[in-house]
Amino acid sequence: MASKYDGATLTVANWEKYNPRNDAKAHTWFRISNDMPFGPSFFRFNCEQRWMWIVILSLVSKKKGQPIVWESGFIENTNHVSPSTQDRAITMFIDYGMLTFVTSSNMKLHEVTLSNILVTCPTDIQTNKQTHEQTKPGNRKTSSNKFDYSVGFLEVYDAYPRREGKQAGYKIYQREIITQELRTDLLTAIQNYRKRKSGTETRFLLMFGTFMNQWKDWLDAETGSSQEIKKKVPFYDFRETSE
Repeated sequence: MASKYDGATLTVANWEKYNPRNDAKAHTWFRISNDMPFGPSFFRFNCEQRWMWIVILSLVSKKKGQPIVWESGFIENTNHVSPSTQDRAITMFIDYGMLTFVTSSNMKLHEVTLSNILVTCPTDIQTNKQTHEQTKPGNRKTSSNKFDYSVGFLEVYDAYPRREGKQAGYKIYQREIITQELRTDLLTAIQNYRKRKSGTETRFLLMFGTFMNQWKDWLDAETGSSQEIKKKVPFYDFRETSE
């Protein structure tokens, strides 16, 4: 299950009060008051939500106070906080004015409330459409293969020229693409692949799942070119030479 905030840009309000020094180019720490765990503003949060706030401050500090793009898979892998817990915490931080956020281009803001946790929801997730169809009278089905794709992944998948192998590719995406920098590299690899295979029939292109197994190879713009093959395959002259 992915967070509904995946792909959203989060900004910490009043970051200046956490910033240790304005003259330093990079920080390995940030400022928090020793009264924060005991202050009335923190009474409303449980332990996981308090830790989530520290995680967000740490990420923003690494970005030198700049906004961050949320990737729930990275947080889940590194801090063992489920996407649903992330959603509840971020929604509370937004509601209390601690965070602001901006949706990505293919997300639609519905409503942000503490009561129902209706947050930014992707408008083009196929699994959501399928779920809606299945809940109609006479169409209800159970499936063990339901996938909740993150917005960040869907933007990557939409950029790929062959729309097959989505589930297999998503499993690799969740395992390998754990930072925004890696996601940017993946989009670069897809762009290089599209350029190299321009004019190729879709049926001859790699399925998306297969591409994800080798996407790093396509970070080199020359991958798959005749120049690249000549560079990698040495030439041997087997003709006899006179001594």
